[in-house]
Amino acid sequence: MQRLSLLAPILLATAVTAPAARSQTSGDVELLLAQPFELDRDHTHLWRAERPVYRAGYLVVLEVPATLARVTQTEQAVLFAGAQTVARLNHGQLEGDAGTGRVRLVGIVPESGADVDLERTPFFFGAPELPERIDATDAARELADALTRGVAAPASDVVRRALDAGGAALVVPSFEDLELRAADLIDTHSPREADLTSQLRAPRVPLRGTLQSAPPRRTTSAAASGSTFFERTQLAGNALATYPHVEYVAAFNEGSQVELAFDPLQIAQLAGVTADVYVAAHKDEDGYINDPVLVDEIGGPLTLTFSTSSIETNRFSLATQGLSGSAGTELGVGFDIVIDVDRDGQLDADDWVDGGTSEAGFYVVHDVTQPGPLAVTETIYSGGSFLQQDLYYPTDVAPLGQLPLVVVSHGNGHNYRWYDHLGFHLASYGYVVMSHSNNTVPGIETSATTTLTNTDYFLGNLSGIAGGALDGHIDTTRITWIGHSRGGEGVVRAYQRLWDGSFTPSNYTVDDIVLISSIAPTTFLPAAATNPHDENYHLWAGGADADLIMCSTSSASAHVLPLHERATGFRQMISLQGTGHGDFHDGGGSSVASGPCLIGRANTHTIMRGQVLPLLHHYVHGNVPARDFLWRQWESFRPIGAPTTACAVVSVNYRRPNDAGVFVLDDYQSNPSVQESSSGGAVATDLAGIFEARLRDTSNFGSTLDGVNGMMQAVSSQDDARGTVFGFDGVNRSLALTVPAIHRDVRGFDYLSFRACQITRHPLTTAASGDVDFSVRLRDESGVTSEIAIGAYGGGVEEPYQRTGCGGGGPGWANEWEVIRLRVADFQHSTASTLPGGTGLDLEHIAEVEFLFGPSWGSPSGRLGLDEIRFEQDALPDVPPIPFGVRFCSPAVPNSTGLSGAILVSGSRTATDNDIVLTAFDLPPDVFGYFLVSQTEGNVPFPPGAAGILCLSGTIGRFSQQVENSGPTGTFSTTIDLTAIPLTPPVAVVAGESWNFQGWHRDVLITGPTSNFTDGFRVLFE
Repeated sequence: MQRLSLLAPILLATAVTAPAARSQTSGDVELLLAQPFELDRDHTHLWRAERPVYRAGYLVVLEVPATLARVTQTEQAVLFAGAQTVARLNHGQLEGDAGTGRVRLVGIVPESGADVDLERTPFFFGAPELPERIDATDAARELADALTRGVAAPASDVVRRALDAGGAALVVPSFEDLELRAADLIDTHSPREADLTSQLRAPRVPLRGTLQSAPPRRTTSAAASGSTFFERTQLAGNALATYPHVEYVAAFNEGSQVELAFDPLQIAQLAGVTADVYVAAHKDEDGYINDPVLVDEIGGPLTLTFSTSSIETNRFSLATQGLSGSAGTELGVGFDIVIDVDRDGQLDADDWVDGGTSEAGFYVVHDVTQPGPLAVTETIYSGGSFLQQDLYYPTDVAPLGQLPLVVVSHGNGHNYRWYDHLGFHLASYGYVVMSHSNNTVPGIETSATTTLTNTDYFLGNLSGIAGGALDGHIDTTRITWIGHSRGGEGVVRAYQRLWDGSFTPSNYTVDDIVLISSIAPTTFLPAAATNPHDENYHLWAGGADADLIMCSTSSASAHVLPLHERATGFRQMISLQGTGHGDFHDGGGSSVASGPCLIGRANTHTIMRGQVLPLLHHYVHGNVPARDFLWRQWESFRPIGAPTTACAVVSVNYRRPNDAGVFVLDDYQSNPSVQESSSGGAVATDLAGIFEARLRDTSNFGSTLDGVNGMMQAVSSQDDARGTVFGFDGVNRSLALTVPAIHRDVRGFDYLSFRACQITRHPLTTAASGDVDFSVRLRDESGVTSEIAIGAYGGGVEEPYQRTGCGGGGPGWANEWEVIRLRVADFQHSTASTLPGGTGLDLEHIAEVEFLFGPSWGSPSGRLGLDEIRFEQDALPDVPPIPFGVRFCSPAVPNSTGLSGAILVSGSRTATDNDIVLTAFDLPPDVFGYFLVSQTEGNVPFPPGAAGILCLSGTIGRFSQQVENSGPTGTFSTTIDLTAIPLTPPVAVVAGESWNFQGWHRDVLITGPTSNFTDGFRVLFE
């Protein structure tokens, strides 16, 4: 057949679009090797907008300028062969290399609609872009521009040598086989990319079977509440040097001292009382009702006489430094503080307790940067092209029930084996982590597809992965997606495709994603395409990131913050000064960092381990103390093992959804006048130059007087994050927001919350040279006021990272927003000094929230941004219910009805409750049966007299004294006694043991009387 050059589309066109101004120098691209290939089945060319299919083409090796081949997370130069994009199979260098000299690329030139004539096909680099956005018009324009600049096809002798180097044509069944040949070429021509070739050669595991039926979908969880027979109040906290004198919190690091504190004006019943104080192991209300005896855990009880004057004189240090935070795979050991007023050693109606519900009074937490208690196994395997997976799971997974799944999607130029610091850490705490090869080079759409398909593939083939060790052990309703860089945007795009129904997986749904976490993500796509919606969302940002540099004039794709702004559910962000783009993975090479005080990969990984575990425990399990890691200022609370270097500066943002538990006083999204808040109240201020604006810097940090200098939240036209900006300089100033009359009762709210940042490179920011502190005042309708300085809790608003560049104008990088939460009840604390007798503030009638700036209220000067001023209740996220057990050996062999008998176990997994009911259903009507039990699974097909599979082995107990009849519905149930499992001799179930149950029943088939079994069900008892 006469081969048609890839130049033909441009030569045959009747008109050619003029070269775009964005085109760049093509560089010198040399053809070194070309090997023709044929596939037995179609493959899609994902490096084009049209997604053409092909079965033939060339594997090529090209020598190119390293500066043009350099891998970036944003747009990069697109490699063309004539009017076709080349699918690059390697990077030509390690991520973070300087990019000098020449490198070699292995790629595919597909024959899609036209054969390739290498002697008429010029190779060149076009303008920076995502290949998946290149269409025929773009390709024709790029080729025309290249020809104008004198780019030519390889000479005949060059093509001949390249074909000789390639050898005979390859005829292979699939694209995966073609990748194996590409791996050999990469080894030869770019040997430093061993991580990449190991990805292509990942061992293929024979996969079989289907995912077992999933447990029920999520339900809303809430802390137990209601009437109690004792009084519950906040008692556990940290003593503060200034008003409000005490900070009530949930979590304390091991070795920390806990303060008991209460306000006698708010709890008058305790004023002047002498009582015994216990630090007791946590129990809920039922626990205290059933066993009210108090046992002190710190050598007490401590006998105290409480003052009648103020909260300052009612602060007592408890000897809690020796309490252990070791909670196994959990986070936090719970303790209650009990004030035993009648001193009878029991909790009763006269006493007070911090705890006594589903939440403890306080929690002691261990060093969450350290590994958990479980040994971890790592397994590498592949299911085909872009289905390579690196799996981490607890080695002894059998007794652990169903575990949450974490899926990790790497960035452009990265590798799926570069996330050991996350995989091993999380698996040691009872997670299953799967990091997969990610098709990021074409763009975000392909990255999203690989996240979606790898998750589905993993869940659908558990019987063949890791020898089937995880079959039945994955809780499909608790899936977390973590993505890095292009993968960080890809996981959000993947969620959008689930949300809008454009992708429908077989083994999970959009409701099964419980958390999305983006590590230094790109933002190629607008809000309509990448939106976390109301899903729990988390963002990591590195201040020293030299790839996604966040300059205002750089491509929109270089900005990491808009995805965070789009989230409407629980939302949080962690910013790390001194962390580069490459520090977030463990693949070696450069940190891809620019700026002062770099903290490096080891410190970054320590911070990540210390924050990612609480993050997942909170959103996957609803863990209470984990929340403190997400919102308390880093200066006052951080993991025990966190880096102590002064360069490790971390800012945290936490926001719960705008729902019934939130009143938004002003979020600046409506009523743009400075004199009116978004809630409709009047605003009064004497701040100079205050204005409201869209949070989008257009001056490239270059104008030090630009009102929104360093604001990078609203990059695309669909993003409209807004806030207010102002300054103060040596004079006291204020910003007072009137609370609308219908919202003045704030007693039902836990916190007054807002976010603030310093404006980068402004003279007032430079003058402040450090954290900025200010105060917040509440005023009630009677004119009574109370104010709290935000610095009382350990830190102010963070100074921007002192990085230069990005338009000049001195040091200072993108503004670092921090969320500040002030406990509403703290505004009522009494004090022995400035406010004798207490503030008298009436929280039922709060008329005004006032922000106070200047030398009397904190820092003398500063330039700030302010946003999202809200009253909010504390809240836990909705989490799926913990699966009662694991279904296995399912489905059972069908019985005479054509249905597969199944077993359901219900009641309580707490062994001491002795509350278990076994139910068999989908049975023939009116047959007799009973249940079997064993601690060992088995697989015995068709034992004598049975048509099904016995799924138990070892010592098997039979509840044969409790024979049941299935009746007309084909169902029977039995309540069993966990204190007398029918073995020889009978045994009792104890916490920590796994027991397996199965139903046996009579049946009648055509061949005559027989019997059958249900499937099996395993329960891990507590």
